[in-house]
Amino acid sequence: MSTYSVSPTEKQVNAVNEVIAGESDLKTAMQNAGYSSQTSHNPKQNFVASRGVQAYLGTLDEKAQKKFNMSVIDRAFEVYMDALEATKLVPVRMTVQNGSVAYRIGKEPDHHTRITAADRIVKIYGADKPPPKQSEPLTFNLDDPEVVDWNKKFLEFLEKTS
Repeated sequence: MSTYSVSPTEKQVNAVNEVIAGESDLKTAMQNAGYSSQTSHNPKQNFVASRGVQAYLGTLDEKAQKKFNMSVIDRAFEVYMDALEATKLVPVRMTVQNGSVAYRIGKEPDHHTRITAADRIVKIYGADKPPPKQSEPLTFNLDDPEVVDWNKKFLEFLEKTS
């Protein structure tokens, strides 16, 4: 039984890096890397499952384990979670007693970074997509003998307790 090493192609590396950088979704990243629109139509089957992409993701995971002592996915989420509390330094105007103006540096929430991180987390979890449409409306048969019997017993209970 022979074993051989699989290396990712330049297109695969470029597409994965674009997605990791948050520049676009996988389908767009594949097209930007040079894949046809037909190939990028089903990215899970035509890209993610490929041995080259899996090999590249494996090397990223190994690097993350060595550097951060966690998987690349866990590290990415840690970054997004930190970004949800991002702050920025801003000048704060102060008036000194003699009437001159001075500034000090203060911190304030960095709303742009926080919103971007929140949007990314929402996108990862798929919460940005509308819920699936219900194919069939819920219906209740109020004339069903079990329902009629239950309602009768419930009314009797209410009469006894009041």
